[in-house]
Amino acid sequence: MAEQDIREDQMTITNTVDYLRGLKGMDSVLIAPGNLLSALFQYRGIVQDANNSLDAGYYTVNSSAIPNIPYAGYGILVVFKAYNYIIQLYLYGDGIKQRKSPDIGVSWGDWKSITFT
Repeated sequence: MAEQDIREDQMTITNTVDYLRGLKGMDSVLIAPGNLLSALFQYRGIVQDANNSLDAGYYTVNSSAIPNIPYAGYGILVVFKAYNYIIQLYLYGDGIKQRKSPDIGVSWGDWKSITFT
């Protein structure tokens, strides 16, 4: 078997993989990169409805007709999540607004402006 092994310095370099190998207890396992990174802060796509943008990360708002967005225009929705608590920040041309949900998005507070003076 050792004669078939590839030395680490001779392995192919790539930007993508189908799976990553790891350990779970005493077992050798495979995990898809999307599952590994799902809890990290990353780009989540285009907002269809702010009430459904619940995963931590940032989203693109590229329409003036997105439900539950406080400003009719383009911007970025940033979502922070800790257990059941979610905070959304909407960054747009005229400023920043925020709102929060204490129950994983079941109910939401009003959007409030953040001002810097």
